[in-house]
Amino acid sequence: MKAEAALQGKTFGFADQTKYIQLSEISGSAVSFGAGVDLKLRSALALRVGELDYLHSWHAKLSGVSYADALQFTSGLVLRFGTW
Repeated sequence: MKAEAALQGKTFGFADQTKYIQLSEISGSAVSFGAGVDLKLRSALALRVGELDYLHSWHAKLSGVSYADALQFTSGLVLRFGTW
């Protein structure tokens, strides 16, 4: 869209976004659970080797797509605050 406007000598502004953007939202209840493994490096620092989470929600489809179930895997660093 932006390239087409530039070829025609026009600018691409905020008002033009309504031509291709559709806003949608839904609400519903959800439940999530998961488990993970942390490797302690120091008293305040740990390495999250892996965490696996599952999410299930009860809501209608959004734009014809169901997002009722989700599976997520994460890893990273854990920084602990407070008393160890």
